[in-house]
Amino acid sequence: MLADAMVEKRPWPRLPPSTRTSTLNFACELVGINTAIFSTGGGNVGIGFAVPINMARLVMNQIVEHGRVHRGRIGISIKDLSSPIGAATPAGLTEGAVIAEVSPGSPAGGGTYRRGSPSTF
Repeated sequence: MLADAMVEKRPWPRLPPSTRTSTLNFACELVGINTAIFSTGGGNVGIGFAVPINMARLVMNQIVEHGRVHRGRIGISIKDLSSPIGAATPAGLTEGAVIAEVSPGSPAGGGTYRRGSPSTF
């Protein structure tokens, strides 16, 4: 009877368990925060996705310290060599990427990166 009364006084709305839980390891340490679930039937049975706790902690600390999240960027967008842009690269390259765009004023904009340059990783 007491347990039933406690269940009714939950501070959160009644959501499927996979949407309101955290990801724990076997030592009950927090290792992730659940964010989404992919389900073909639209229910709560499927593949769950979680943000790793080290990433969540980094974001939290940046928001507390700076009021926003700072992300690094290079300033280029790439295309696969199989795309139409990739077809225009020198013959013989079949793997890798080609630089599709270099953002002006970005870190890559002041370097030697140019649109159409092939790159293999």
